[in-house]
Amino acid sequence: MARGWTEATARLHSGWYACTRCILGLLEALHSCGRSAALAVMPTALQFRLATWVFLKESCNEVILPLLEAAPRLNAEVMQRRHGQSFTVDASDDAIASFTIVSVPEHLAPLRTVASAYLRGDKAAQYELQPAALDSLVASLLPHVRLRGEDGHPLPSPPAQSCCAYYYCLMERGAYIPSAHWDTDWWMFPGAEAFQLWYHLENEDPANQGNMFLADCSSDVLTPGEPPCRLALLPNGAVRKLSHTARSTKGEETLREYPDVDAAGIAYSYLDMAPGECLVMSKRTMHMSDPRPHLRGIRPTRLALNMRVILAQPGDDGSFTLPFQPDHPYVSMYPMHAELRRRAKPDGRGGFQIRVSRHEMTAVSGLFLSGAAVGMHPLDQHAGQCVMQQPSRPKRRLGSPPSGDDVSAALLPAPS
Repeated sequence: MARGWTEATARLHSGWYACTRCILGLLEALHSCGRSAALAVMPTALQFRLATWVFLKESCNEVILPLLEAAPRLNAEVMQRRHGQSFTVDASDDAIASFTIVSVPEHLAPLRTVASAYLRGDKAAQYELQPAALDSLVASLLPHVRLRGEDGHPLPSPPAQSCCAYYYCLMERGAYIPSAHWDTDWWMFPGAEAFQLWYHLENEDPANQGNMFLADCSSDVLTPGEPPCRLALLPNGAVRKLSHTARSTKGEETLREYPDVDAAGIAYSYLDMAPGECLVMSKRTMHMSDPRPHLRGIRPTRLALNMRVILAQPGDDGSFTLPFQPDHPYVSMYPMHAELRRRAKPDGRGGFQIRVSRHEMTAVSGLFLSGAAVGMHPLDQHAGQCVMQQPSRPKRRLGSPPSGDDVSAALLPAPS
């Protein structure tokens, strides 16, 4: 009986979450068309509020709260004491839970200016200021990033900035995803070598709560070959590993269930970071927003910038050809993703690929998309052919490439 109630509750949450995402996708589309001043602020904020509500209702707070309160604290000083200055993050596709925290306060003022423009809906200021600010930040982080060579060891040099394509730069207040996960977005770029960054801009909470937790897990929770997943702590104390590909046709498929937190090997660490510190992590790193302010009835005030950086060999014009999965709900929710699906072409191996410039994918509203179907955004600077700073090597892919049965040709526009 208890298990049946748990299953019904999980299905209700999953269905409600899918419903709210569809509604909010429509709001985001209206926002991109500039329908009203209210929608310039409401869609993204409302989306995160609803998602936060769903995740908070889903979680077993009696179990998780003591674990969060007892979690060790991490910041740039702690990471330096543990690993020294030479520690680097593994950005390879199959890297698991590789991360560091670095202090780069010189970017605080320009990034706060960009975030302010974004939050007040000043698209002109964001368009003008964001690219240079992001380029400067990424340039300071690349020395802390490595890919692996064919021998499995880190390459001696970091990736070149010319080999960085940015995806989804988000600047929102709050602690909006209080559920351990690695990002569903990576399912859209199968096999991509990449890293994520989370730059702490400000937090007015006296105890510095409301940032993020990292979640270490057992080896069968995080595996190199699986797509994104998240963990749900159920009312009976069990832990459910769910597919985090957000496919509306299948919902969040249960991949495995553990009797309790210990069986899943979950150990939390809190990002007790100061403004100006930046988390750099591999894409397969479990993380979650801090739910404690919500549970105290306080709206979190923290503001952070998070973004994904895809590493790829650029073409002669500086643009990138990236693997792309067009069968993701985001392509029908956001203007930017709809354009990416429109650009998707067969890659000759059963999958799809897109061509983009460095900054085009940084705003889901489509603000930075170029007018041409293919080509460089006017803000992207390049000079001649760009090359990687490491020798070429065979490309690892995330599982097998999708077949024609997995991705319907109907997802792509008919030839004109």
